[in-house]
Amino acid sequence: MQDENWKKIIESCFEDFVYFFLPDLANEIDFKKGYEFLDKELQKIAPEAEEKKRYVDKLSKVYLKDGQEKWVLIHIEVQGYRDENFSERMFSYFYRIYDRYKKKIAALVIFTDDDLNYEPNQYQYDFFGTKLDYKYRTYKIKNKNEVDLLKDENPFALVVLATKYALEIENNEEQKLKFKLKLMRLLLERGYSKKEIRDLFIFVDSTIKLTDVLKQKILYDELEKLKGGRMVQVMGDFEEVAKRRGWIKGVKEGKKEGRKEGRKEEKMNSIIKLLDKGFSEEEVIELLEVDEELIKEAKNKVEND
Repeated sequence: MQDENWKKIIESCFEDFVYFFLPDLANEIDFKKGYEFLDKELQKIAPEAEEKKRYVDKLSKVYLKDGQEKWVLIHIEVQGYRDENFSERMFSYFYRIYDRYKKKIAALVIFTDDDLNYEPNQYQYDFFGTKLDYKYRTYKIKNKNEVDLLKDENPFALVVLATKYALEIENNEEQKLKFKLKLMRLLLERGYSKKEIRDLFIFVDSTIKLTDVLKQKILYDELEKLKGGRMVQVMGDFEEVAKRRGWIKGVKEGKKEGRKEGRKEEKMNSIIKLLDKGFSEEEVIELLEVDEELIKEAKNKVEND
């Protein structure tokens, strides 16, 4: 699941991503010209990337202010495991892309594991006078300073913090609640757009998972206190999600009724409300934990009413 979280947040907040992890490059990019994710191109040169579930690869195309086209290779170690051939794999991706497309590439690796001593950043080859030294940028989340991240208002500072906290707290529900509430307050209090708040909410909620129902409700009750002004509309989008995850006290009464048809009707109503608010079908499936068939049934209900 964590790999999907990273894929989605990179795609939805790409400009913020580049400014956070590659600020020097970001200053040279003309974001007004747009950017493009080259997933199909990456699959062609690295089909094995689709078979691996322990890391995320993204390839993007950007344009510099001088008009040049550049490609950015983003590699994220998701589960964080030692791979003695990792640097060689990074070089392999580089030369395959360069050989096939002849594009200049800036490579970045984000390590999300908890091994402080694991951060390979170069591939070296030396054989009878033939030498190669390939270096790439790395970012080790485990090593980053919490205070510095809390001061940084780039949305990806919260993404990094959520990942860092998840590494540190493991299955401690009290700590999960504490850190999750801290992050939720920050994303609601800062001047992020409605879309950024929604995307960050989903990332944090999926990265730091509360399994204790009581603490889920405590979290939601605390979040409700933060409503006010522009927050009201944003939080409204999350209420349907909260209902499905047992955060709202009213769910307890709803469960007492407990009839299967009633629960299905409630789910369908939640689906319709989220779709009306602009959520995609994929987001609704993830947030409400429903299948595609129920989505279709809910849409048919709207059309027939």
